[in-house]
Amino acid sequence: MISNERQSLAAQQSNFQEDFLLYKRVEIGRRSYAFALNENAYGQLLRITEKADDCINSMIVPDVGMASFLQLMDEMVTASRQEPPLIISEAGEALSVYERTLKIAGIETDWKSFLFVLIEDFRGRYLQIIEKATGGRRITLIISADGLETFQKILAEMVVALGASPNRSIPATCARALIVKDDILRSVKMRVERKSLMLMLKESPRGKQLRLTEKVGERFACVIIPADLMEQFNGLLHKIIQVSEDLERCRPPGATATLASERLSANGKVFILNLQQNQAGRFLRLIEDQGGYGDKSIAIPARGLPELKKQIDEMIKISNDHPPTASCGLAGS
Repeated sequence: MISNERQSLAAQQSNFQEDFLLYKRVEIGRRSYAFALNENAYGQLLRITEKADDCINSMIVPDVGMASFLQLMDEMVTASRQEPPLIISEAGEALSVYERTLKIAGIETDWKSFLFVLIEDFRGRYLQIIEKATGGRRITLIISADGLETFQKILAEMVVALGASPNRSIPATCARALIVKDDILRSVKMRVERKSLMLMLKESPRGKQLRLTEKVGERFACVIIPADLMEQFNGLLHKIIQVSEDLERCRPPGATATLASERLSANGKVFILNLQQNQAGRFLRLIEDQGGYGDKSIAIPARGLPELKKQIDEMIKISNDHPPTASCGLAGS
């Protein structure tokens, strides 16, 4: 009986055995990257492992997505060489930007997605590759801009080696990878007290949208507002600002309470704007209501609300002046 169990276990383990087809390793800055093209009973895959100090991250790219993965890397390398447009103030002066997103694009397969985000901040330019699999698992790799060409070259070698593999097979359920490209129309970062807030107006095959991303320490939260609701949203935000300014003149912050509330509901989207206060001060709690299933919210200190409204006004103008375009396609592997 024991012998049969051992044989069964050995058979299961053999099904998950991986054969190495190609292995490469490179160091970029203070990080090292290992590329392993493997093959198992389910097909071929590329495992990319990043090591930075004592932190190790590893993501897996299925064979069906490798060609599209390389295509987006090519685009990121090209974008990293270009100078972004200057942001000009009303006085006609060029403004410095704490952080901005230069390019964003993604790949979607049946069971996972990859998001490429090229960022520039006070440290320089770098690429984030974010893997998000079914079930919420999330892995992020970071590559500095000066190492993107090296990273790209090794990826190309892996794609060539994959095509030369005699046993290469593509699962019938995901024979193609969908490349979703987002055009960034405007990106601005605000700093209010201890928080940073990123405003990004972008256009994708699903239409234009405004993303409000809050960062506090290492925590991120994001609310997405469709572009056709931005004017209504800003009208409600104006009401909240007026209430906050009136209270500022007559009542200091006190016990925790909700001072005003506005609701925006259209096209299946529901947003709730709550002006609240606690001992630390007044703030806007913006909630994207998803019917109780994973509702999303961000908190913005009251003193930052006028600037937020001003930035959204600018994005409304840009959205109205920018005609819709189609920017996606299918890429086979």
